[in-house]
Amino acid sequence: QTVVDLGITALRLGTCALMVHHGFDKIQNVDAFSAKVVAKFFGFLPGPPQFWTLSAAATQIAGAGLLSIGFLS
Repeated sequence: QTVVDLGITALRLGTCALMVHHGFDKIQNVDAFSAKVVAKFFGFLPGPPQFWTLSAAATQIAGAGLLSIGFLS
């Protein structure tokens, strides 16, 4: 049982690391991500694409923080 719990924790923390990486990547390249992804594939969303890029980045970073401590997992 302990080995299974440690494995699940390792997978959860690995996922968190990837989420944080992708969130910070969006913050560092807001204009590029907004133009090449949000405006191109999600043009139906209301408001500027930069808002949706920063919202996605904030969700990835905050969500990774909550997942890393095991909130609702």
